Amino acid sequence: MLLDRDPSVQIGDRVIEAAAGNTDQGNELIQTLLNHNNGLSIGDNIVQAAAGNATTGQKVLKIIFQHAPNTKVSKAALEEAARNGNGRGLAVLLGRMNESEITDSLLEHLLEIAIYPVKNYESPIQTVSLILDRSNTDHPISDAVMKAAVRGRWAVDTSTKLLLKSGRPFTITEELLEVAALEATDDRVLGWLLEYEENLPVTENIVIAAIENKYTGELAMKCLLDRANINITKDMLKRAAELDGSYPYGWFRGEGKAPRQLTRFLLEYQDNLDVNEVFETAARNEIFEKFMFVDLLEWRENPEITEVVLVAAAQSTGEAMEAILEHKPDIQITQEVLKLVASNERWKMFSIMQIIFHYQRNIEITEGVMEAARNNKTMGRNLTALLRKHQESCTSSSSTRRRIR
Repeated sequence: MLLDRDPSVQIGDRVIEAAAGNTDQGNELIQTLLNHNNGLSIGDNIVQAAAGNATTGQKVLKIIFQHAPNTKVSKAALEEAARNGNGRGLAVLLGRMNESEITDSLLEHLLEIAIYPVKNYESPIQTVSLILDRSNTDHPISDAVMKAAVRGRWAVDTSTKLLLKSGRPFTITEELLEVAALEATDDRVLGWLLEYEENLPVTENIVIAAIENKYTGELAMKCLLDRANINITKDMLKRAAELDGSYPYGWFRGEGKAPRQLTRFLLEYQDNLDVNEVFETAARNEIFEKFMFVDLLEWRENPEITEVVLVAAAQSTGEAMEAILEHKPDIQITQEVLKLVASNERWKMFSIMQIIFHYQRNIEITEGVMEAARNNKTMGRNLTALLRKHQESCTSSSSTRRRIR
């Protein structure tokens, strides 16, 4: 090691700070540096670096305090420790403080930081539990802490649930419920809050906020609508269709999880809604999947698919267009729609064009459609070849019919 080769090397403050924050070998590095020079000074920046170290920080802090037992614990160091979900570093720091220094307001401040950590992607369950255990059970939980909890990435298994079960007093306001409706990443949060405060009214703004939240699913929406005395409007239904298709936080396609389908739920909940109102919106939504659009098409007999809906579908991903063609294979495809399909540079549109030709063998290909296909930067050559093949097929069929006559 470098220090063994040259014992005269001076250890600067930045080196000690870097060692304290090292997540792989922080404790070993700090111990080596102190062995090399037992007179090293430990500043607050070094304590902060160790407190923010989520893996080896606890060991580093213990070494630091053994080396310099009179080192003070600053508020900044406590804040760094609160951002680590494991709670081990914070436990060491709190253990170095006098009980008189650990005030309710300080713990409340640390709780807000721990519940919604900005840089740590681990669950804060250990840190939140530690702070709650050290807190006075009579001290009310602030509105800021509750809002941080319902916004948190880990509201499912930690923040909100821990606070609700803590036995500490707090108030669930309409504003808090609206924040939860708009920003919670899990359906169950709204249900927990409504169950806790049974008399809290649910306003139209709260329902709209829930629709705006792409993570709101059927569970949360049912809890809200069952308590709210309002009608679902056409605008609410359209807004749901704009955002449907999102997957719950941390879920991705292929994991056996279903995307959000709030549009279908609202149609089920209030049976006087007109499904025809949302076809265009759903068709434009690029994360609205084919099976979801099929659900809408099958909602009522003889759904009204207008030219506007077809134009929207032709400009989107192809999911809606495929669903429409399979559901109504004889629907009129205008040259304008055909031109939009030809100019759409998503590869899905090649198969859409094939489906159109399969169901409508005699559809005309104008020069405008051919030009749109030639200008398609993604698949212009393939698409142009497909159009020419269709033209030849139409010409051949026409000649055959004339000979038969």
